[in-house]
Amino acid sequence: MPADKDTKSTPETDYLKELKENLRRSRSTLRAILQFTENIIIVLDKNGMIIEASNQVEKIFGISLEDIIGKVSWESFSIDEDVDRLKGYFSDRARGTGNPPSTYTLRAKIAGEESRFMRANVGFIPGTEERVVILKDLSEVLQEQQKTAKSEERYRTVVENIEDGIVICNEERILFANKSFCMMTGLSREDIYTFSPMYFLHEADRDTFKSLFLKSGKKKTGKLVFETGIKKGRKYLPAELSTTPMVYRDAEAILFSVRDMTQRYEAEKKFKESHSIMKAIVDNSPVGISVHDRNGTLLMANDSWRAIWSKSLENQKKMMIPRARLRMDEGDSYLGEFQDDVEAIYKNGGELFIPRIRLPNPASGGAEYISHHFYALMDDKGEVDKVVILTLDLTASLKTRFELEETREQYRELSGNIPVAVYKTTLESGGRIISANKEMYKMFFGEENGDFSNVSVKDLYVDPERRKELKEKLSENDAVRGFEAKLKRLDGSTFLASISARKGPGIKGKKEYIEGIIRDITDQRRVEEELQRIEHLESIGTLAGGIAHDFNNLLMVIQGNISLAQTESDPSEFSKHIDEAETSIEEATILARQLLTFAKGGVPIKKSVEIASFVKESVLFALRGSDVEAVFEFEDNIEKIEADREQIAHVIRNMVLNSVQAMTGSGKITVSCSDARIDSNSDIHLRFGDYVRISIKDTGKGIPPDDLKKIFNPYFTTKPDGSGLGLSTSYSIVSRHSGTIEVFSEEGRGTEFVIYLPAREPEKKSSLPQKEFDAKADTASAHILIMDDDPKIRRVLTGMLKVLGHRVTESSDGAEAVELYREHFSSGEPFDAVIMDLTIPGGMGGEAAIKILKEIDPDVRAIVSSGYATNPVLSNYSDYGFRGELVKPFRISTLKKEMKAILAQ
Repeated sequence: MPADKDTKSTPETDYLKELKENLRRSRSTLRAILQFTENIIIVLDKNGMIIEASNQVEKIFGISLEDIIGKVSWESFSIDEDVDRLKGYFSDRARGTGNPPSTYTLRAKIAGEESRFMRANVGFIPGTEERVVILKDLSEVLQEQQKTAKSEERYRTVVENIEDGIVICNEERILFANKSFCMMTGLSREDIYTFSPMYFLHEADRDTFKSLFLKSGKKKTGKLVFETGIKKGRKYLPAELSTTPMVYRDAEAILFSVRDMTQRYEAEKKFKESHSIMKAIVDNSPVGISVHDRNGTLLMANDSWRAIWSKSLENQKKMMIPRARLRMDEGDSYLGEFQDDVEAIYKNGGELFIPRIRLPNPASGGAEYISHHFYALMDDKGEVDKVVILTLDLTASLKTRFELEETREQYRELSGNIPVAVYKTTLESGGRIISANKEMYKMFFGEENGDFSNVSVKDLYVDPERRKELKEKLSENDAVRGFEAKLKRLDGSTFLASISARKGPGIKGKKEYIEGIIRDITDQRRVEEELQRIEHLESIGTLAGGIAHDFNNLLMVIQGNISLAQTESDPSEFSKHIDEAETSIEEATILARQLLTFAKGGVPIKKSVEIASFVKESVLFALRGSDVEAVFEFEDNIEKIEADREQIAHVIRNMVLNSVQAMTGSGKITVSCSDARIDSNSDIHLRFGDYVRISIKDTGKGIPPDDLKKIFNPYFTTKPDGSGLGLSTSYSIVSRHSGTIEVFSEEGRGTEFVIYLPAREPEKKSSLPQKEFDAKADTASAHILIMDDDPKIRRVLTGMLKVLGHRVTESSDGAEAVELYREHFSSGEPFDAVIMDLTIPGGMGGEAAIKILKEIDPDVRAIVSSGYATNPVLSNYSDYGFRGELVKPFRISTLKKEMKAILAQ
């Protein structure tokens, strides 16, 4: 039967049955393994589909096996970021390309969580394309690692931030160094790791370091602490090393704790310095310093203490015998009423100051008066440990004080009876009187009683500006003598005072002050002026004969040459006589101006002067006809001066002639010029600033000391035919130029005159509008208005102007000149220039007339003309509105030059 035939057993069917049974058992075994294993096992087909999975998959991922096996791929459990990477691994492994790892890490999706780190071991099932993946959950491992990392981080934080340097090393290399060690050495951690430990130790300590390690596997030495130097650059930092044996990364090593000792050494150094300073202060202090224990035993004392008590060092040692208890012996009896207070300091502490004690029996050479300052030092228990006593010798200061009090009393008596006012005032602008003597009260109140409390110092001056000048002088020199000012009494009357004052420094924060004396010199000045008038009249009488003689000689020459010129028919001889007369007129003019300078002061007509050429010219002119040689020593680029050329030339000629007359026969004069600076360090009494210094030194016989003091006095002369005016006039001229003359002389060794004149100040712009000067301008046929009260002067001046080709209109005073100028200006035919006399007796002069002319025509070209060379208008004519000046008498050539300059403006 077919059925029976089919069911017959054969070897082949039996084999198949056996295989199926084995397969069933294998699958059952596999299922049991997958059910009970703690590992996460997944079997994947060639497409990555899960065909088997252990029960742990269901437990970990929270999905039943029925919903996993044959239904999902491995990608369902991997996060998106890892999918491409894992696909690449699987693809490479299937193709046998690349080098895919068999173990790798991935992050798996877990229900209710973000993800977990898993370690995957992957392998192929032999003979198939199926793969087995075994997953290991790394969560607990990572947690332990994180705990370890946190622990290590805390440890590292402590080690990194500790102030001491921490180094772990073996004999050959450094295994770890913290941040503090890096800062100590000035190197980065990477650089430190390239050096051996020996590099950082001082050579003298390297053997000690080597002894910490024993060769051939012997045990390490024990813990060791020693001081050494740690290398930093080219220097070594002082450091203390503390070593501890340890195991680091499974190897034996040593931990070094490195402490920087720089600050400690610096502190010790400062302490020693401080101790030395304190010892030096104590040893050299003028205050006696002694230290005692709580029982009063002397422990220490300095030199000043020994000097106060007149003790030697040996005496002091004998006094340093320890006291068993506090007791005040006979040696302390000088304390008198303060004994109990001193005992209280020794018992209870605190401090006590005794300002003055007089020693009843002072030792020879010791102090008589002293002060004591007791100061107790307490111990940790709050009990007195030591007592420091500061003793000051008051003997000298008290004696000085007694003497000062006596001196003050004498001063009060003296200032109260002295016949001059003595005062002290504050320094502020108004000024307040601090103190005054009786004479001061009498001077301003008329009696000894008065009250200056509501009186301002400036109100005592008729002109308050004089107080400002006094303060300026005090700021420059700190002291002023003989300063003259008009002062007023409290009743309104005034008097002339001579003030001598000095500026006093403030003491202990007090302000500076002015103190001095005031003398009423009204009567004295009246007497002096009267004596001067009498002396002046006597001198004029003395000079009258000489002046008349000189002028008669000049007039004789003038008149004689004019008379001869009138008789001459030869034009050349005629001109010769006229020239001689003109020369004598110039000499008479110089003589008149010399007398005027002495009589009225001679206000200088200042112009810019190139000093070097001017001095040389004046000296050579004065030496004409003499056998004296002139040597010139001039600095380069000497400053110019503003001066009256004629007056200063007169001064230089006087000095040179004085030197010539001091030398018999031939001789030599050395003339030098240089710049000079007058400041607070200069001995010359001039206003501070820049000056030109002119020295004229001769080789004459010199001047006797008694005569040297009087050579600038008027009318003093040692020459039988001299008038005594030369040097006096010269001094007056230089003074009016704000300069001075000094003289140095020694009998038999010559004389040197030194002249100081102010250097020219920077040029200032003229207040007048200046027109451009046209050198080619045609100045002929100008219409000139002249004004002079003297008809003879008008005739001469008209004639001179007509010779120069000008038309002239005359007027006799300023009022007439103003009307003539107004008429011509209004008619459109104004005058081209005006020449006006400065002084018109009984009428309007040029100074008043120019003001009106300036109102009529602001561009009026006016020239001032006067015979008074001393008038200030001539000195500063532009300040008064004039364009030029003519000093009478003048030549036609001078007139021509001035007219050309004026008309060309």
